[in-house]
Amino acid sequence: MQLAIVFFPILLGSFLSFQSAVNSNLRKRVLSPFFASGISYFVGSLYLIILTLITRHTLLISSQTFSDNPWWIWLGGFIGVFGLPIGLVLFPILGATQASVLPILGQIVMGVLIDQFGLFDSAVKPLTWLKFAGIILVVFGMLIATGFIGKHQDAKKVPHEIVWQIIGVLSGIAIASQATINGQLGIALKSPIYSAAIAFSIGTILMNLFATNWPKIKVPFSNIKNAFKIKPKQSWIFLGGILGGSYILGTAVFTPMIGTGQFVVLSLIGQLGAGIAIDQFGLFGLQKKPISFLRIVGILIMVLGVLVVKVF
Repeated sequence: MQLAIVFFPILLGSFLSFQSAVNSNLRKRVLSPFFASGISYFVGSLYLIILTLITRHTLLISSQTFSDNPWWIWLGGFIGVFGLPIGLVLFPILGATQASVLPILGQIVMGVLIDQFGLFDSAVKPLTWLKFAGIILVVFGMLIATGFIGKHQDAKKVPHEIVWQIIGVLSGIAIASQATINGQLGIALKSPIYSAAIAFSIGTILMNLFATNWPKIKVPFSNIKNAFKIKPKQSWIFLGGILGGSYILGTAVFTPMIGTGQFVVLSLIGQLGAGIAIDQFGLFGLQKKPISFLRIVGILIMVLGVLVVKVF
C-alpha cells in the first residue's frame, strides 16, 4: 500500500476532531451549539454542492429515484443533526479526547449491529468471536480512556459526567446510522458526494430552524449578528463545514481503493491522535487538558479493538 494512501485517511480522520475544535470557537461566538452547527452545515453544504457540480452531476432528482427506493434513504440528514451539535456540547464539557472516544464506541457498536442484522439494506456480516473480542477491547479501552478504570492525572469532576458520556455514545450510534443510510442514498443517486450534500442541506435547514425558533434554545438576533462581526484573521472559525465535507469526500475517494475497514481504522487513528493533540497543546485557542499516560494506553487499546473489529 502506497504511503500517500495510508497518510490521507489518517489526515481526513484528524479533520473530524479539528472540525469539533473549530466549531467550538464558533459556538463561543454565537453562544449556541445549534446555531454554530447550522452555520457549519451551511458552509459544508455549499462546499459539497460545488464539488457535485464540478463532477458534472446534476442537482435534479428524478421521480423514479423516489419511487424505486425505500423512504428511509432520505433520513440521513435528519439523523445526522444529532451528531454535530452534540459534539459541540460535549467538547467543552468532557474535552477533545472523550468527545472523540465516546462517539467512536457508539460507531463500533452500531456498525456491528448493522452488519449482524443487515440493517438499511446493507450486506449481512455475522458477528464472529474475533469481532466480539475486538468490541470487548474497544469497551475496555474506552473505560480506561474516560476514567472509569484507573485514576488519571488529568481527571477533573464534571457534573452529571455519566449522562454526558452516554449522550456521546448515542451520538456515535447516530453517526454510524447516518453513514450507512447516506451510502445507500449515494448508490441511488450514483454520487456519494451529492448524497452528502443533500444530508448537509437538510442539516442546515433543521439546525437553523431549531436555533431561531425552538423556545429553549432560540438564539437572540444579537448573537446571530455576532457571527458576522469578525476580523479577517478570525475567518477560520467558519471552516468546520469544509473540514467535515472533506472527510465525506475522502470517504468517497479512498474507500474503493483500500476498503471500508482499512479506511475506518486509519481515519479513527487520525481522529484520536488529533483529539489528544488538541487537549495536550490547547490548539485552536482551547484550554489545555494534559493527557495522562493511562489515558493514552486506553486509546491504544481502543485502536487495537477497532483493528480487530474492522479488519477481521
